Parts: sequence; C-alpha cells; structure tokens
Amino acid sequence: MAPEELRDMVRRRPFQPFRVHLDDGRQYDVLYPEVTLVSRTMMLIGFPDPAAKPALEFDGLYVSPSTIISVEPLPTAMVAESRN
Repeated sequence: MAPEELRDMVRRRPFQPFRVHLDDGRQYDVLYPEVTLVSRTMMLIGFPDPAAKPALEFDGLYVSPSTIISVEPLPTAMVAESRN
C-alpha cells in the first residue's frame, strides 16, 4: 500500500479507525492516530499503555507499507471503547 494513503488515513479528521491486513495473514487495528507514524519505509502502530501516568508511554510495532495488502474501516466507537 502506498505510504501516502496510509498517512492520509492517519491524519484524517475526524479520525476513522482502520484495520491493516498484512501479506502474512496478520492484522492490526489502528485506533490511536496520535501514536501512529508513517514514513516511506515503515509504519509504527502504537498502543498506549492505559496504566501509564502521564499517558505518554506506549508499545508499538513496525510494519512495512509494502506488506499491507488491504485496509478496512472500523466503527468509530472502537476508539471510545478502547480508551475506557
């Protein structure tokens, strides 16, 4: 997938959460645009640590945009649910 498309999805306002499907069968939900970064060669998908105070700590994983075979939109409510 083109990195520019991913970047535009992360920057979209209001944000629309989405799921990325990788060529090896893995899939990840992108729910937090504030801890998701996209460059030409990688995408960092961040997962905030709900126990961290302040909420600046997060775990994440790197994927190559070239391994993303598709994306699908997720319900916006998933973001609210994941923050509770």
